[in-house]
Amino acid sequence: MVIVMKSKFFPAWMIPVAALCLAWCGTGCGEHTADSGNRIGVAAGLPPVAYLAKRVGGDAVTVRSMLPEGRSPHDFSPGPREVRDAAACRVFFTTGMRFEEALVRALRGKRIVDVSRGARRIPMEASCRHDHDHDHAEHHDHDDASDPHIWLDAENACRMAENICAALSEVDPGRASFYRANCDRVVGELRARARSIMAELEPYRGRCFYVYHPAFGYFAKMLGLRQEAVELGGREVTPARLAEVIRKAREDKVRVFFAQPQFSPVSSRALERELGVRVVPADPLREDLIANFDYLAECLKNGFAASDGGQRDSGD
Repeated sequence: MVIVMKSKFFPAWMIPVAALCLAWCGTGCGEHTADSGNRIGVAAGLPPVAYLAKRVGGDAVTVRSMLPEGRSPHDFSPGPREVRDAAACRVFFTTGMRFEEALVRALRGKRIVDVSRGARRIPMEASCRHDHDHDHAEHHDHDDASDPHIWLDAENACRMAENICAALSEVDPGRASFYRANCDRVVGELRARARSIMAELEPYRGRCFYVYHPAFGYFAKMLGLRQEAVELGGREVTPARLAEVIRKAREDKVRVFFAQPQFSPVSSRALERELGVRVVPADPLREDLIANFDYLAECLKNGFAASDGGQRDSGD
């Protein structure tokens, strides 16, 4: 399960300081994202978006993720370095996370592209419910009620790649065919992997897996599964809620919980002791999106097999 504790983050007053830093440093400070030779500097708010930008842009782009490794996007505030690096880019790719909006406000005059445009969004509450009719999924604009982890659905990831391709082609029309070929390649890989893991997990359709923070709703929906989250509505987990989850997990004979590296392991250790389960790391923000699909699917398959009395897997 995904065990989530709030981590320390930059205070809100840092954002205007970060914006002011642009006036001191100009756009040349962000060496990782500035145009270099024939490469276009690209900033992406999240690691999975950076992955798609790298796949579509290939060696024509230099890409940097604004979210530091191991940080949660839900409580992260960009500091001077992130603002400076984003300002050095030609294009900024966002999905509408709150910390990205803070960067957008500081990047006046830059090309801002919402790569989530056209993606199907589900309400955050629906992340804990099963609805395998993807064609009838509700579409929601950016708001606090929708689940922001849209890249964990293969078709959404394909839409994001298409938006990245269109943006890069507009900025750099001379290499539009190059971007198009790269986009077609990664879209094909995403759809092929989705078909494969759907077939692998078909015997477990309708089953439930346990997480702490409900970050895997799109992945569950894609596979016809359910996620049971300890945390609901972003509220602190009460003893009563924890006891309820433990009771349900025992009834479901759960053998594996998913734990996000962005959050404190304290609660996951407590559940591990109480239930005798194995806590497996699962990062919804892992940059290599296709590899993450494979990893999550393998963890789920092994977890379900263990729950059914099969051999337990380490999740490594």
